[in-house]
Amino acid sequence: MNIFYDIDIFVIQKFGGISRYFIELANSINDSPSNNTKVKIFDGFHRNNYLSKVDNNLNKSCIYVPDFKGAGFVLPLLNKVFFPIRTFSEIDIYHATYYSFPENLPKNIPKFITVYDMIHELYPSNFLKRDKTAELKAKALKEADHILAISNNTKNDLIEIYDLDPNKITVTYLGADHFKKITNLKKDKGNFLLYVGPRNGYKNFCNLLKAFKVLRSDYLLDVEIIAFGGGPFSKEEKYLISSLGLENDCVKQVSGSDKMLKTLYSTASVFVYPSLYEGFGIPPLEAMANGCPVAASKTSSLGEILGDSAALFNPSEISDIAEKIKSILVSDDIGNEYVKKGFNLFNEYQWQKCANITTKAYKKFI
Repeated sequence: MNIFYDIDIFVIQKFGGISRYFIELANSINDSPSNNTKVKIFDGFHRNNYLSKVDNNLNKSCIYVPDFKGAGFVLPLLNKVFFPIRTFSEIDIYHATYYSFPENLPKNIPKFITVYDMIHELYPSNFLKRDKTAELKAKALKEADHILAISNNTKNDLIEIYDLDPNKITVTYLGADHFKKITNLKKDKGNFLLYVGPRNGYKNFCNLLKAFKVLRSDYLLDVEIIAFGGGPFSKEEKYLISSLGLENDCVKQVSGSDKMLKTLYSTASVFVYPSLYEGFGIPPLEAMANGCPVAASKTSSLGEILGDSAALFNPSEISDIAEKIKSILVSDDIGNEYVKKGFNLFNEYQWQKCANITTKAYKKFI
């Protein structure tokens, strides 16, 4: 059985969760000795770091181009000229990597897409008006023969928003084992909360700052926040930090390498993930792999994915956020218990499991 992935996401993303998903999924399927299924990626120019490092037939005719200004516009045009899809004779399944199918794709070839979340539909104000992701997704959902959703929450949102047949959707949890779990816990923890990634809109960083104020003023806990990545603090964030009386350098933003992030994960007192909505939620699992206790929202997919391995809170309730973080900060026993549970949970999310479920879904159409 020959599965073909288009090159679209590897043109769109230099790094990123979606391109990581397709690389890990493809490698896991191709490396499995128990099936005769093989994945290939269509020929073309791309700028993706993950694809450039794959050392097998997966990227045999994919040409890496160092990123440049306008690459997202230029590379698709070059691919249409130099790498047009002339024949579909070898394709058993076409799996689109980002919400579009070729107009000349024969109707007898089953079409798959993966849906990661419904953020564009649920939080449209977080995106520019020219962002057409929701429109592309809606069109692709109508055309697809089968849909993969990365959590039950995403599946339920798909059904509710697009009125889809549940039998058309298969849930395939992501893997996390491309991160290496540490073997030795750091005994000397830093006295800080760690936040990772973008902070705007539904990411709910503002409520974390308000809960942090409670921790320092009401509970008299001498802790800091380190926000890794996501760019420097905006004017609005700086104003909120100042208005809450959180000067004195207790709220910091840093950027750096994966090595630096790994060190922060392993030395943070608590990793906090206050997002209002996630399709899956990889960062908490990254933290768990590095021996960091996690406090996270119980909304959307996060409660489903994390279960009792994290201190779950209502992200809209400042007092609840503060209380759950405090419970870890003031008790080594509670923190250590979450670390133990986190290690065990991390083992559950493996790319080979994702590949096995996906392959089974493919085979239903052959």
